Amino acid sequence: MLAKHGWRMAAGAVSIVALFGLATCSSSSTADGDSCSADKECKSGRCGSAGTCEGSDCTCDGADCRGQSSCRSGWLCTRTNATTFDAIPQCRQECGGTFGACPSNKHCDNAICLDGAEAFTLSWANIPRKTPCAPKVPCDFKLNPPSIPVDSYTWDFGADGGVMTTTDPSNTFTFDQAGSYDVTVGAHATTGATASLTTTEVLCVGGVGAGCDPEGAPCCSGSCSVDMTCK
Repeated sequence: MLAKHGWRMAAGAVSIVALFGLATCSSSSTADGDSCSADKECKSGRCGSAGTCEGSDCTCDGADCRGQSSCRSGWLCTRTNATTFDAIPQCRQECGGTFGACPSNKHCDNAICLDGAEAFTLSWANIPRKTPCAPKVPCDFKLNPPSIPVDSYTWDFGADGGVMTTTDPSNTFTFDQAGSYDVTVGAHATTGATASLTTTEVLCVGGVGAGCDPEGAPCCSGSCSVDMTCK
């Protein structure tokens, strides 16, 4: 039957298991290599001829689960991992709700555990600006709150002395001269994931009568005329 990540093999679909003599997965606590006397004692669902639990496809994270009636309790047999399409269905640990959190080296994505830290993006809260920044005047930069906790932000304002680290998603910088500056902020999440965002800040050149460039820096007030002065 269909599942939110692709499909889950029905618990009663045991024809393949019966045909090949494979036991269904068990939720017992005996791990691979431990002593056993019956398949049901093994997490792997298979008690080998040597009397120890043997590996089974449906107990391994990301392993092929086509030949099993289902993955063990708390695991999902799915063709997709929420970001890519898999030709072969694989067992993945479920998370959230009654399933709880993922291991520390994974993150929960649409109710299944995926490798690595959760990805996130940054976006500006006050860019595009209603009014351009001017030289010698503090210029504010504000980010929208990220989707996951962030412990540090590194700001590079593209000017001398313009690199700093903060714990706040907003910052202020004063540029000495008019011009164009590439401003980049990088964020480090508590999970270890990182993200960055860049904008080009074009500072205005002055008020009415100031020299300007119609193709470059805007006027701080008014507009740049054909004779290249602010009006």
